[in-house]
Amino acid sequence: MTPTLISRQDAELKIASLTAEPCGVEVVEERAFVNENSTSESKCLSLGSISLKQAFQPGGEPADAEHQRALLGRDGTFEWSLPCASEVKKALEGLLGDDDKGGDVSKALNSIAAIYVRTGMVNPILDAEAVESMPFRRSATVVSDTSGILQGGLNFIVRHIPKARVKIPAIVQMEIRNIADRFLTTRRGSRDTKQKKERAAKQLVEHLMSQGAERTLLRLELKDDVEIERTYLLGDPLRSAFAPDNTIKGLQLSVPLRTYVDRLILEAARHHQAQSEPGHTVYLLTSDQGQARMALAEGIKPLYFRSIRPEEVFGRRLTGRPLDPFTGEPRPVPLASIVWELATAFGHARLTSHVGTFAVSAMGEDLPWSPYHSTDDLLWYQIEKKEAPFRTLPRQGDFEEVAVPIVGASPETGHSSTSPLSYQRMNVNHLLRLICALDDRQTLEQVEVEQLLRLSSGRVSHLRRFLASADCIRLEGAQWTATERLKELSIAARAEDPLSMQEILTHAPSFFALFQRAQGLDSGEPLDLSDVPEGSRRTYL
Repeated sequence: MTPTLISRQDAELKIASLTAEPCGVEVVEERAFVNENSTSESKCLSLGSISLKQAFQPGGEPADAEHQRALLGRDGTFEWSLPCASEVKKALEGLLGDDDKGGDVSKALNSIAAIYVRTGMVNPILDAEAVESMPFRRSATVVSDTSGILQGGLNFIVRHIPKARVKIPAIVQMEIRNIADRFLTTRRGSRDTKQKKERAAKQLVEHLMSQGAERTLLRLELKDDVEIERTYLLGDPLRSAFAPDNTIKGLQLSVPLRTYVDRLILEAARHHQAQSEPGHTVYLLTSDQGQARMALAEGIKPLYFRSIRPEEVFGRRLTGRPLDPFTGEPRPVPLASIVWELATAFGHARLTSHVGTFAVSAMGEDLPWSPYHSTDDLLWYQIEKKEAPFRTLPRQGDFEEVAVPIVGASPETGHSSTSPLSYQRMNVNHLLRLICALDDRQTLEQVEVEQLLRLSSGRVSHLRRFLASADCIRLEGAQWTATERLKELSIAARAEDPLSMQEILTHAPSFFALFQRAQGLDSGEPLDLSDVPEGSRRTYL
């Protein structure tokens, strides 16, 4: 299938066609993910799953369901369940063929965590004194260094501080271009498999940093409500920061001075401070402690923030409607903007569900490029839908197909009977404990379940049938394997989120039957449970 150009706004309806159920989020760096032990299908990094938070429709989906889901995605009405940092790091090491002895995999993980800050789903950790002065009471200028752009601090300022004027020193632009040049040089270099494997992790880091930073500056430049100025480059000595200079041997400028870049950023801030009217404050935005201390010594107020660590992002459930830290109002993060940011940072991103796959590419050997692609925020997309649709919530006429019949209403009675809709007899505390244990260990033998809960095989069979009917486990002989749905159920249980648990449990036919029956009752009207075995009533209530 040939990739087609599409804008973020036009992609919302395409994405909505896949989001009736949770979608897996996957990213690919086609040149860096080089591990020969991985198949072509598995050479992708999973970043958890995204699910829309939509109202339950007992009568089925309305005719304009996709349009409604597109509006929900635009309003950020979704949750993103992320795997833990150790899982992501282990997956990266496998894809890159790198055991992280050089620290490049950890750097890549830090760069991935910065994506969530740039998109606005997570806020940077700001210095307490800096927060005290926010939002500014009068116009001020924020001069950003390179770390402020890479780690998402500049996005935070533009998003939440409307009175801030932004200045980007020219040397910062040059640093970002140097990173991009190193990335593209590596990408276009030798195709020898051994060399590719040796530099795969470095290439991924430079890809994440350069393309993420360039997109930040480009998006800000094209926004009408952001005032961005460029500072002049400052003098001749700049060449000594990047190339040897033996013209004056006494100065010993034969070695490039890396810290000279920081000096030039400070000089840009000082120059603007000298040109500003009295009372106009100039801040230096940085996540570099040394740069912040140097700014204090030079009489410039630093806006210091600490970059987000992977452990502070991964393993959490993030919302697409985070609260503004100063007003308390929700600030939606459109779902399409998340996909676009991931595609830019890695090269390829995709959402996968039971319906199909929506893939977006920002870079590829066979993809052309024109300047207007960036101006209109266009990327190449492909959408593949499966012929067999995924199973939606069961309807009243579907119970005989999806129900798992049980033999014997109770393990104690020994009476044999088959029912088209089976109600299980379980202890809810045992069920929740088992869900969390399966989420932690992923697979359990039935004997281990019996030992964990201290139950007989007969009682454990009720738990097995209920979880299997909700597609929370896969059974392979006596082995129970957790599915993605069980992971979501475990997250909801640990977060004490009963509405999310209710939504997931409706995939069990027996639970859905009673839930649908209760939905149709008026307030105060009794719920008829005469057809539910007496031993199971307490469980379902």
